Amino acid sequence: MGGGVDYWIALDAVSVRETKQSWTAGNLSWMGEMSEITQGEMIGKYCGGLAESHPIPREEETAWNVYGVLNYLQALVEKSMIIQILEREKEGLEQFTATDGYDYEGGSNVLKMLGYYSMIGLLRVHCLLGDYHTGLKCLAPIDINEQGVYTIVIGSQISTIYHYGFANLMLRRYVEAIREFNKILLSILKYKQFHQKSPQYDQILKKNEQMYAMLAICVSLCPQTKLIDENVGAQLKEKYNDKMVKMQRFDDEAYAIYDELFSYACPKFITASAPVLEEPLTNYNQDAYRLQLKLFLYEVKQQQLLASVRSFLKLYSKITVAKLSTYMEVDEATLRTILMTYKHKMHAVNSDGKIINNSDVDFYIIDDVVHVIETKTPKRYGDYFLSQILKLESSRGWFFNPWWGWKYLDSRWEGSELIRSGQGGTGGLWSPPGRICEASTRLDNS
Repeated sequence: MGGGVDYWIALDAVSVRETKQSWTAGNLSWMGEMSEITQGEMIGKYCGGLAESHPIPREEETAWNVYGVLNYLQALVEKSMIIQILEREKEGLEQFTATDGYDYEGGSNVLKMLGYYSMIGLLRVHCLLGDYHTGLKCLAPIDINEQGVYTIVIGSQISTIYHYGFANLMLRRYVEAIREFNKILLSILKYKQFHQKSPQYDQILKKNEQMYAMLAICVSLCPQTKLIDENVGAQLKEKYNDKMVKMQRFDDEAYAIYDELFSYACPKFITASAPVLEEPLTNYNQDAYRLQLKLFLYEVKQQQLLASVRSFLKLYSKITVAKLSTYMEVDEATLRTILMTYKHKMHAVNSDGKIINNSDVDFYIIDDVVHVIETKTPKRYGDYFLSQILKLESSRGWFFNPWWGWKYLDSRWEGSELIRSGQGGTGGLWSPPGRICEASTRLDNS
C-alpha cells in the first residue's frame, strides 16, 4: 500500500514544479508502465475482495482511491499542455513525435511525456470502470492510426491498442476494433522474437492471446474478414476456427463460447466505489466483471437472428419482404423488427458523433421490396505485389527455370549467376546481375 503513497508524492512533485531533466527511451519505459496504474488496479481488486482477516488500514483508505487516480492523471495532462502540443503538431507548427518531446532550446520533455502517457492511463482506468466512451475521448488527441510516442515502448503500444480495441468492441464499433487488432497482432507476429529477453515478454504473449480472442468475437458479430491480414487470419483460424463456427449458431453452446472468450480476454474490471468499513466486510470483487459480462451477453443475444438475415441478403440484389419472411420462417411484422434490429446493431456512433456502418451488406426498403447494397472493398494490388516481392527477396537456394536452367538466388537478387545445367537449352550462357524487377518479370513470363 505504501507504494501508492510513494507514487502520489512523486506525482505531486512533478505536478507542482517543472524539472529541467530530460528522459530517454529507458525512462519512457518506466513512464509507460507507471501510466498503466497496475498498482491501482491491484488495490482496487483488493478493496473488492476484503476479508475480515485482511482489512484496509484506516490511514491508507484513500491511498488508491479511484477518483484520486483520475484526478492525478487529468492534472498531469492539463499541466503538461500535451493536448495543445499535439494539436499544433497536426497543424505542422510543432514537432513532438519526431523528437520524442525533446525541446532542443533547453526545455525538458519529462512533463510532456508524463502528460502523454497519462492520456493512455486515463483510457485504461475508464475501461476498467466500464466507461468506454470517456476512455476513447481521453485518447482522442493521439492519432492511433499513426506512429506515436506510445509505440516506442512495446508494452505501452500493446496495452494501448488492447484497451482501445476492447472499448470499441463494447461500443459496437467492430470495424475499428478489427482494424486495430489486426495491425497490432501482425506487428507482434513479425517482431515478438526480438522481445524474448524483455521482462515484458510473458505479458506480450498473454495480451496477444487475449486480442486473438477479442478478434474472434468481433469477426463472429461482424464478419469483416477482408480487413484481416492473411497471416493473422491463419493464426485466428488455427486458434478459434471451430469455436467461431459454433458462435454463428447463437444457441446455448454459442453463448457459452462467447462467455468463455469474453471472460478470458476482458480486462480486470474494478468498481469506482470505495468499501464501507463500518459495514460487515463482504467480497464484491467480481461484481464489476459480472455486470460487464451481463451487458455483453445481452448484446449478443439481441443479434442472434442477424447472421441468418445477412446470409439471405447476400444472395439477392432485391427481394420482397413476404418472400424473405417465408425463407426465415417468421411473419412479416417480425421480419421488419429483425431488419430494424440489423440496421441498428450494424451502425454505431464514432468519437466525432458521426454514424458509421459496420456491415459489409446494407439495404433499404421501398414498396415492400428489400434492395440490397453490398459494400465491395477495393482490391489493393500494390500490397499483394509488395508481399510477393518480399517473399522472393527472403528466398535463398537453387531454382530451376526452363529459360535459365538452375540458378542460385540470393536475398538481394544481385550477383547471382546462371550456371551450366544441361537443361532448358541455356547453352551454358551466363546471366548478368539483374534487378529484382527484371528477375521477377522474367519469372512471370516464363
